[in-house]
Amino acid sequence: MKMPINIKRLIILTLITLLIIGTIIYFTADLRTLKAIRDINISFFLMGIFFYFLEVSFDAIRLKLLIRGTGHKIGLFESYKLIMFQVFFDVITPFSFGGQPFQIYMLHKKNIPGGSATTAIITKLFFGAITLMFLVIWAMFFRSEIFISAPVFKVMIKVTGGILAFLVLLFIMGLYSPRPTIAVVSAFFYVLWKLKISRHPDKMKNKIIRQLILAKESFDGYIGHRFFYFINSFFLSFCMILSSILMLLCFIWGFNVSLDLWTGIALTASLIFIITFLPTPGSSGLGEGVFYLLYKDYLPPYLIGVVIFLWRFFFHYISAFLGAFVTASYAEELLSRKKI
Repeated sequence: MKMPINIKRLIILTLITLLIIGTIIYFTADLRTLKAIRDINISFFLMGIFFYFLEVSFDAIRLKLLIRGTGHKIGLFESYKLIMFQVFFDVITPFSFGGQPFQIYMLHKKNIPGGSATTAIITKLFFGAITLMFLVIWAMFFRSEIFISAPVFKVMIKVTGGILAFLVLLFIMGLYSPRPTIAVVSAFFYVLWKLKISRHPDKMKNKIIRQLILAKESFDGYIGHRFFYFINSFFLSFCMILSSILMLLCFIWGFNVSLDLWTGIALTASLIFIITFLPTPGSSGLGEGVFYLLYKDYLPPYLIGVVIFLWRFFFHYISAFLGAFVTASYAEELLSRKKI
């Protein structure tokens, strides 16, 4: 029964996003909007679509390499499916936290140990976050003028950066100083046991210790004899982020808007970084507001709603709806009673 509910949630969130974008277009569009759409530069528009496919492809290849780096294998087509699967659950869960756990779950269903799957997925997440962090630090120092009209974004970037740095530290501590992590997890399962939500807290603790051992072995393999997969995955993370930025910039340039490359990179990297931890599922409602405040001084008012629609459609929703079909194809494995 979970599959239809999740797909309904995606449809509802999409409608909310479209309603907000429609409201922005209603209050900002005029005859110049229609003229700009009519005169759009098709070459830039097609380049934007091309960069969308590049973004997804770099992400899929990165996932395949990281899994290979743990000593296991998945096919490239399967990697594409898992990327769409992740986006679907990112869009329908608060703080976009759903995609990674479900990816780990599906990889385990495909006979990849949980510790190895966790290491690959978390490393992929951190690579993307670190790449964005470098870009926004560069933006804050060398393109600080983009925050003049909304200085609160500087604070949001610092908070998000602090959260990501804490998560990276927690993950590394879990690998190389596991006792605090095991203590926290043991206390968590003990509370669940006292509430009669979970049984056998000691067994759960032992399972987590085994998975931490597997995760450490996988991570050591990245840094040791499989460093090729590690460094290439970091490079692919940079290519993926850059492709998503160029995708949006191509749509903007397609409307014959003069926006220089470096300012566009600073704006879009800041946008992607800020929406990472917005509390609404898929940043619905808040993402559009952040986009508007960041770009309002760089886009004509009559175009900003149309550009937000293109960004939302290609950055989130086309992959999310493809992910809904992938989720349906995984239904039997997702709903099976095979224990993890």
